Amino acid sequence: MLDRCVAPGGIGNGGLRMFEKRYRVLSLLAVLGEVRGRKKLQKIAFLLQHWGTDLQSRFTYHFYGPYSADLQALIQELAAQEFLTEEREKGQFVYRITEKGRDFIAKWEGRFAGEGRSPAQTARKTAPANIPVQRLKALAAQSAPFLELLSTYAYLLETGDRPDGAREKAMRLKPHLAGMLEDVIRFYEQVGQGMAKP
Repeated sequence: MLDRCVAPGGIGNGGLRMFEKRYRVLSLLAVLGEVRGRKKLQKIAFLLQHWGTDLQSRFTYHFYGPYSADLQALIQELAAQEFLTEEREKGQFVYRITEKGRDFIAKWEGRFAGEGRSPAQTARKTAPANIPVQRLKALAAQSAPFLELLSTYAYLLETGDRPDGAREKAMRLKPHLAGMLEDVIRFYEQVGQGMAKP
């Protein structure tokens, strides 16, 4: 059980990766406090990973854009173990970190974030797991449909499309969201590439 963690030096690499993945996902929620909607959580996680924050999740393209089955399984596991809550409010799932989740982060901070942050990381305002706070908050402020289109565009770029090709494919895949494509691309360029990576 995760709340009875062994000392950081007392488990093998496979076990460390398991704890590290949980640590990184909980750190994301620790920064935001809550995320409203499964789709929104998936898109935020994909975009953070796309821009260099390793959440150790595998994403494939689904109807609403990039989706990670292993991330969803982990979220459900963390909820079952009371490291986060998953509650249904007004027709959508709301995820919040619990005190138990915050305690887990505190236990593992030195092991997975390094033995303290460098001055450059501190200047960039990174959170546990080196999550870029400014970028994360900019993503969380967007609507789920905006993030759906943004993550689709980013996924197309990540899988080899050039910007013009990704723009065209995104419009074909998401015609109902095409009206916000220019704003999405501007956001991608400003927030995604304009903010320093951790």
